[in-house]
Amino acid sequence: MPTSQVGVGRYIDIASDLSKVNRKLFDQGRQYFIGGVTITDDVGVTNALEVSINTAGNNWIVQNAWTKGKAMWDEMNQEVLLDNPSIQGKWHDYKIRLSENQATANTLSVINGASAPWPVGAEWQYSTYVLPEHDVDPATGAILPAEEWTAALVGPDDVPNKRFSLVKAYEESRATVQDTAPNVPAALVAKRPNSSNCSFCCRTRKAWSGYVKPNY
Repeated sequence: MPTSQVGVGRYIDIASDLSKVNRKLFDQGRQYFIGGVTITDDVGVTNALEVSINTAGNNWIVQNAWTKGKAMWDEMNQEVLLDNPSIQGKWHDYKIRLSENQATANTLSVINGASAPWPVGAEWQYSTYVLPEHDVDPATGAILPAEEWTAALVGPDDVPNKRFSLVKAYEESRATVQDTAPNVPAALVAKRPNSSNCSFCCRTRKAWSGYVKPNY
């Protein structure tokens, strides 16, 4: 079982550990249900121990952010795989980190009875977005290295480490509510019904429904 230290945060990639233990790919995009969690004290803590366990939010925003992030990653890969399908990896899957703070050093790994990582040498590489690069070195004429980014599901962007947040990107890609919506003609605004004019409201209800815009 994974172990941690006192006073520090750790991450667990459930799909990664299940793939290692079962020696088959468990897609990271699945929703995994946890039957229970057991916390053991293996460092001799004498004071009260507080443990907080957090997961990605199971809501419409998080699910759509992940879906759109995967769709863009798939589209990027198809540009290459369309002409070279044989180079697709056996464990090809969309893998991202939970937040901008997750790294190899703070991600727990399933261990065997000898408290060693299991299985040894298991590979779990997080997906990379490779940006198109068309500029060349003015001195040599060689194409400059393409910029590469990885994704985290929640949290802020981590620009220095070239890691962006899918939820934040999804938020910035959505249209916001405008104070002029719906853009009703001025002549109709002048006849806008009120609560004290019931007969007018009833007669114009269908006319007004044509100007109501859906709430995205």
